[in-house]
Amino acid sequence: MSIRLIDTDTLQLKLFTASLAPAYAILSHTWIENEEISFHELTQISETPDHKASEKSGYKKILATCREAKANGIEYAWVDTCCINKTSSAELGEAINSMFRWYRDAEVCYAFLSDWPAADDGGESTDDALKDCRWFTRGWCLQELIAPKVLRFYDEKWNFRGHRSDFRDSISRITRVDADVLGDCTLLESKPVARRMSWASRRITTRIEDVAYCLIGIFDVNMPMLYGEGDRAFLRLQEEIIRRSNDISIFCHAPLRPGSTTRLSREEEMPPDLSGLYFCDMLAKSPEAFSESNSISRIRGTLLDGREFSMTNRGIRFGRRRFFEVPEINCLGMKLDYAASSDCKNLEIFNVFLRKVGPNLFSRALPIGAKYRHTRVELDDTRRTMLVEKDACVISRVTPSFQKQIQESVTRRVDVHLKIIQNHEEHLKLRVVEGFPPDRWDSLNRKFLIPKDASYRTSLRIRITLGQDHTDVYLTCGIPSTGEGDVCKQPWTVFSTSDSRQLWYSGKWGDEDGSEVAQVTAQYLTSNMKVLLKARICQEPRNVWGSVPFTCIIEAYLAL
Repeated sequence: MSIRLIDTDTLQLKLFTASLAPAYAILSHTWIENEEISFHELTQISETPDHKASEKSGYKKILATCREAKANGIEYAWVDTCCINKTSSAELGEAINSMFRWYRDAEVCYAFLSDWPAADDGGESTDDALKDCRWFTRGWCLQELIAPKVLRFYDEKWNFRGHRSDFRDSISRITRVDADVLGDCTLLESKPVARRMSWASRRITTRIEDVAYCLIGIFDVNMPMLYGEGDRAFLRLQEEIIRRSNDISIFCHAPLRPGSTTRLSREEEMPPDLSGLYFCDMLAKSPEAFSESNSISRIRGTLLDGREFSMTNRGIRFGRRRFFEVPEINCLGMKLDYAASSDCKNLEIFNVFLRKVGPNLFSRALPIGAKYRHTRVELDDTRRTMLVEKDACVISRVTPSFQKQIQESVTRRVDVHLKIIQNHEEHLKLRVVEGFPPDRWDSLNRKFLIPKDASYRTSLRIRITLGQDHTDVYLTCGIPSTGEGDVCKQPWTVFSTSDSRQLWYSGKWGDEDGSEVAQVTAQYLTSNMKVLLKARICQEPRNVWGSVPFTCIIEAYLAL
């Protein structure tokens, strides 16, 4: 790895191996269009001092930087506009990946704020003048604020106004960067990913890709530069962060904003449990989504206690996870172990709401209601049913293609309805304990998500409770193929007794063919009383998504 430096005496560029580079000063500034000096222009000025490029304001910044460096006894300087040959994509990519380190390793950084009025001009207070400076709004200047060991500020006339430490509290208020990080950049890694993202939420860059590239050093990752990829760059940045860190706060963002969420269309055609839901990206579209995460902190343990998660070609894999049911919005909730507080007292815990859309596959979801708008909701665990998903995977980005597939998947289903027909004075209860195969069973909404246009078999373990006694029974439902041109067959159901428990857990339950009977009846003895179960399965009309839903109705009543 090499670094190109300016000799402060001759103003000529010299190439060094980065690890062997001499002490150097470095410039931080905001660019002015058509006024900055490129690598080739500085080379031309060295050969022809009166070259027209020497009249640009950018050249005056280079001269001032070299002048300050010499005054500080430093023989070399680095300026981003001219020390990188930007016509070489390889050199540009290497420089961007190294830039945080170059600012960190510099002897001193000069921050030139061209719109900070000179000290002798009077007017605004220092705090007011600083907050209006463009330097605090630019994406690239974030790492240039944090990385340097020594940071000196200069106004529009290159008057020295003070060190970063002199303005630390003011800068922290303006930028929302933690004050301790402004004093020691090695503390960066101790801050949650979402918190660091929030520092960039109000900053802008000229090119959309630079929104991601300017944060590479803040998160200590490396990634190739692909100008032209647009907002895909920020997705790649998040993927790189996930590859090297198990900091789950990367999902602590507010996805409900225009352009980042996808509402299921044709709402009038959707089942009631899906109407009004937004299916949104698990990854953020830009740092702006983290604007409310500035006060975020971990509420229990450390990253060493956190579970692993990873990027896959199916989405973000969380492995075995405990979820809690949120029946108010027909979703599951996953705690993120982080909370935010505006007053350091009232913590709002971050949760992600998920809806099952396929075998072990979920999509992040939000309801339209304002109560759950930002996923920061106080939820009482003692009143929530907990369940475990063995291998949960969440779609990272809901593209239009995924939206269509989700719409098809969630409407291709077998709904399970339980009914108590006669209860009398007894406490007869009926509930589904588990469904098989478990990866297609949505326990909260009591439905199976079934494959498209294929015959399929689902099974249920149903618990009958009467007073203090209970017994488990097993029901298998046969779903015929509903593809166009398929021979029309009837769905069927079959009951089995509780001695099938061993077969159930062997994974072989339902291997036998059932008779094509749409309704079956079985009788069970519980608390010396007979409970009669009836099950029937109905095929619904094909919906607008081309799917054929089914409904399985299970009725229980005491036999007289």
